[in-house]
Amino acid sequence: MRARVRHVLLGADGVVQTASDGGALGIEPSRASLELVRLLRAGGFGVHLGTNQESYRGAYMRDVLGYDALFDVSCYSYDLGVTKPDPGFFVEAARRIGADPAEVLFVDDTERNVEAARTVGMPAFRWDVTQGHGLLLGLLAQHGITVDTAGAVPAGRTTGAVRPRGRDGQSSATTQDSTG
Repeated sequence: MRARVRHVLLGADGVVQTASDGGALGIEPSRASLELVRLLRAGGFGVHLGTNQESYRGAYMRDVLGYDALFDVSCYSYDLGVTKPDPGFFVEAARRIGADPAEVLFVDDTERNVEAARTVGMPAFRWDVTQGHGLLLGLLAQHGITVDTAGAVPAGRTTGAVRPRGRDGQSSATTQDSTG
């Protein structure tokens, strides 16, 4: 029997953010991805960042972009001492998250990283922001995670429903409303 996914580990570049020509560090967060992180967390999922970064860029992501407050656990390669696609990255990430790798769904824009995550028992798929968030929602649903984005979600507000599918395949509603 397959373990139930309780956590989502997201790659940074291509998933949570894109490279831009502006700014010294070339980071442009994806507003839609960040809102999805909020919805998943409000629905009871652990949502984590798993990224290959040098310390100066990681510090910018943590301090200026506020990623440490947004994600439950941030796994930066410079902290872990190992980079994707080394399987050790995923083993250490799961350890820091406090979950069995089978309970952590990994989403990344690089197929080599996805394949490496799978070697340690982590379910994983490749997706990047250029493919659109509609596709991402469909891929999450294939892993038992449905996200109701129908409710208006203005900036700074986390409203919506995330429905983990039960063992029988039926959705069970978990709705959170916080005006933060």
